[in-house]
Amino acid sequence: MGLFHSKAGSLQESWEKFLSEEDIVALERQGCDMSEQRAILYAQSLPSNRLFQRKGKTKDVSFSHINLERLDPYKKTPRSMESNFFRDISGNPPIFGKERWLRQLAEAPIVYAAVVQADSSFWEPGSRHYYPAVFVFATDKRHCYDLHWLRETVDRIIEMKNFDRVPIDCQELIENIRDDMSEFCFPLGNSLSDGADAWCATYKFAKQSLLPGKCLPSNGVLPFLLEKPPRYNRLVQFKMIPSIYYME
Repeated sequence: MGLFHSKAGSLQESWEKFLSEEDIVALERQGCDMSEQRAILYAQSLPSNRLFQRKGKTKDVSFSHINLERLDPYKKTPRSMESNFFRDISGNPPIFGKERWLRQLAEAPIVYAAVVQADSSFWEPGSRHYYPAVFVFATDKRHCYDLHWLRETVDRIIEMKNFDRVPIDCQELIENIRDDMSEFCFPLGNSLSDGADAWCATYKFAKQSLLPGKCLPSNGVLPFLLEKPPRYNRLVQFKMIPSIYYME
């Protein structure tokens, strides 16, 4: 971005560190790409516990390298089982119930999910196994691809996590989010959902190497195939989408 690249690196980092939301909005209106600065501001707003910290300027995947619109051709269902996309998603089908499982994947919707909290190491390239992260996502057509709604909902959840008094419809969710060892899947109460059919769930990545660039993207949003509709306090049935389908 011209405004920052024209200055020395140390000065750039200093300015980025103290940019406010208003500053970022003003620069975006001038046509500047502020995705990395938004990620820095977002990280600074999070509580200083181990699950949230992002120290220094990590070499993570910039939001500018991700183009979720590339997934548009694969959103329509039922999708072809003969496509490379379907074959890459399905991998090796189970021996029993193969046909039913394949049909289920052909009908499974793509949803966007945003990180609410994750281990700090997930923001840097790595090769860890079965690391959990907490995501929020929506299943209704109006919100399931709405990045603005996702960002605002994550902010509301994090803010509510620090409330002394939590609304009744969100108490169970917030209690579990406060427990770093908890694994859950809960619908969002109306106090958080803004009218969306929204859920917050823990998901464990079998391999960190499956992530784009082997780490979480800087805006914290990932696309998943939702194999089955989410159910109260049952493991969320996400299936990862290979990053080649949404990376530039």
